[in-house]
Amino acid sequence: MDPAIGQSARQLPPDCEAFLALHRPRYLSYARLHLPDTAADEAVGAVFEQLFTRWRHVLSHPDPAAYAWSLFATRVRARRPPRPWQALSHAEYDAFALHHLLGYPLPDVAAAMGAEPEAVHSLLRSATVATALRRAGPVPDPRPGG
Repeated sequence: MDPAIGQSARQLPPDCEAFLALHRPRYLSYARLHLPDTAADEAVGAVFEQLFTRWRHVLSHPDPAAYAWSLFATRVRARRPPRPWQALSHAEYDAFALHHLLGYPLPDVAAAMGAEPEAVHSLLRSATVATALRRAGPVPDPRPGG
């Protein structure tokens, strides 16, 4: 289900609409990195449906974007990332995938993950990521970050 279509049948509060507009493209790109297109669309739609049916609960969290990313990334990560990425924490892998594989700039990665840019920068500079990068060899050119 396309979350934009699924949510259009009912009126969403403006803050929900803004959240959808801001995060949907990055969420969909990340999901499509891990899943076939149809499954990615369904996963994003299901997560947004879950978020929007409990929107006031989501907003009660100290960082709603981080809460939403955690729900989303947990759902999408149906399998472990391929070697050599298995040694990375979920946060390191997510930052790496969004930045290096999908080509998002650091501020966009931070926004998607609900993290501070400095925290994402630290994740990308971790010894674990550096070791994984050395083992993996050249990273492919980023796919266009939709």
